[in-house]
Order: sequence, then structure tokens, then C-alpha cells
Amino acid sequence: MKVDLAWMLIALCALCKTADGANDKALVVGTTLPLSGVSGEVGKEWLRGANSCAQQINADGGVTGRFIRIVSKDDGGDAQRAVENARTLTNDDQSVVLVGGMGTSILSELLAWAASQNLLVLGPDSGLLSAQAPKYDTTYFLTANSAIEAERLVGHMSALGTKRVLLLYSKDPEGQYALTAFEQALTVHGIIPARSEPLSSSLTAHKLEEHLRLSDAQAVVLATSPQNSAVALRTLSAIEGGGRVTLQVYALSGSVAEPQFRQIGESVRSLVLSQVTPRPDDPSRRVSAFFLRALRASSDKEPTYTSFRGCIAVTVLATVMKQSIHQPNKQGILAAFKTANQVDLGGWSVDLSDRQVPGSRFVDITLFSSGRRPVR
Repeated sequence: MKVDLAWMLIALCALCKTADGANDKALVVGTTLPLSGVSGEVGKEWLRGANSCAQQINADGGVTGRFIRIVSKDDGGDAQRAVENARTLTNDDQSVVLVGGMGTSILSELLAWAASQNLLVLGPDSGLLSAQAPKYDTTYFLTANSAIEAERLVGHMSALGTKRVLLLYSKDPEGQYALTAFEQALTVHGIIPARSEPLSSSLTAHKLEEHLRLSDAQAVVLATSPQNSAVALRTLSAIEGGGRVTLQVYALSGSVAEPQFRQIGESVRSLVLSQVTPRPDDPSRRVSAFFLRALRASSDKEPTYTSFRGCIAVTVLATVMKQSIHQPNKQGILAAFKTANQVDLGGWSVDLSDRQVPGSRFVDITLFSSGRRPVR
């Protein structure tokens, strides 16, 4: 009797499915990201790092005999679309865990939905929301929050003797979270903003120059969303002759991503950013060396902080599940993380024992100069 090979394969695949929708040969990981729109390049860069490291983990043997398969969907920066994506990822694509996600307003809805579904979300890309971790009891924030970042940046300013700053802020949720974090840190260090100004579409180089003159600022602090940060940096760059800003500009890691800074190019001389991971191009740390190896294997030559955060989320997932007695399905992954403690990635670690605080308090300071890669 002749048997159709294609139907045999379909039958075998059907047998691979477990009762909770997981696949015996694949650990399906879902992510909803802004892959189009104003933050599209940032979302693509995060996904690039996650995919590269998932492929490397698979090449090294996978996770307890399963291979990671990342399924991504574009939310375009829309919260309702992100939640719909998450439903599709879990119901249709059989994702057993979500990783990443971007945007404060998006994540506030997405994480609440995930909690209602008892679905783990790992490494959402927002230090602004992690201070509210108790609200999202199935979410694990892996990196330092905005308050920790702001404290580190303002401490750096204070050590340099900075006393007068111009504080520019945006009125959107990201800007307001960042503004609160900076105001608290400035107060701790006894620095009172010489002037605080909201950003708006009417801000011109002339108006900004007037703000700088009146404040006699030694530095500019951006408490802004990524979109508004780009506006502020372009406006600052237009002030002085030759299109260069001589004042140091300070911002949180989530306020300016590498794709945006590269687009601004040579116009900004000195942008100081906090970073919540070690340098992605530092081969002396095992976690960074793994990332670099993953990039080389995928023919990707440019390590960035954004893509590194995507890699870290997937790597933490794989590390925890390799060390766990639980099955890599929806319930098993959540149980594994609830019993996880210190996760050593090699030269950098996260502590998952208390989900209500960030997994790491690590913050580094980087100086981006003239649109190039960080110089320190």
C-alpha cells in the first residue's frame, strides 16, 4: 500500500504536540515589537539580537532537547495591537512565553494581560515600568530601572562638579517617568535644575538657545521619550556654529537607541548615556563573548546595546530552563522562574529571587561622540 509521505509528516507533527500546545521539538517564544513606525528600527535591532542568540543556543544543543523558535509580530507602537498580537502568539502560534516588548503605554497593557493569562513575560525593554513590578506578577524585569539609571548619571555629573543643568522633558508617559527619576536624583545630589522646559513641536533652535543662555547651563538633561529625544538632539545640534553642541547631554538608556543616534550623525559632539548592560563588544565577559559569537555565526558584524538586550532575554530564558526540573511549557516556565535565584551569564548576572525588583542594578556610563560607537 502506498503511503503519502507528506501526510505522514503532518501526522507525525500532530503527535509532537503536547496537551498545553507546546511542541516536543520546539520551545516557541513569542514577541510583539514595534517593527514599523517611528520606533521600527529599534524594534528590529532588538529582534536581531534575540534571533542571533537563539540560533546560537540551538547550534549549541538547544534547551533540554528543544530548539528555540522565535515568532515575532509587529505592533507598530500600538497597545491594542500588541495585546492582540500576544493573543495570537499564544493561541495560534503556541508560544509558551513572551520576551521583550517596548513602550511604556504598550507594556502597561501587555503585561497586565499576560498576568491575567498566567503567562510569563521576560525582559520587557523598559526601565520606566520596572519600578511598578508588583503590578505585573508574571513579568521579570532583567535590567536596572530608570531611577537607578538616573541616580548613576546624576552622580557622574556631580562628580564632575556640575551645578547648573537645563532639564528638558516631554509630556508623554516615558518623559514623565524619566522626569520623576531625574528630579529625585538631582535632589539627592543637591543639584537644582537652573531651568526646566517641556519639549513641544514649537521648540526652535532660537528658543532653546535662549533657554540655555538664561539658565547658564553646564549640561543638558533629557527626560524624554525616544521620539522627543531625537527632536531635542537635532535642535541642540543646530544652535552653535558648525552644527555642534559643546555641552554634554545626558539621557537614560531607553531615551536614545543606537539607530536614532546614528541617524542624527555627526551633529552631536557629546551624548552621555546610562547603559543597563555591560558593553556588548567586550570579549572579556563571557556573556558578551557569546553574543559576539552569535553575531558572527549569523553574519552580523555590529554589536549594539539594543540588540544585546534582545540576546540577554533569550539567554536568560535558556539558562534558567537548562537548570530547571520543570518542563519548558507555559506552566513549567513560570514555575522555573518562580524558583530561580542568581543567574550567572558570565561576567554579568541577574537575580530573579525577588521579582518585585529589577534582576540587575548594573549601570554603566557611555559617551557617544560625533555619531560613532561609544568611546567609553
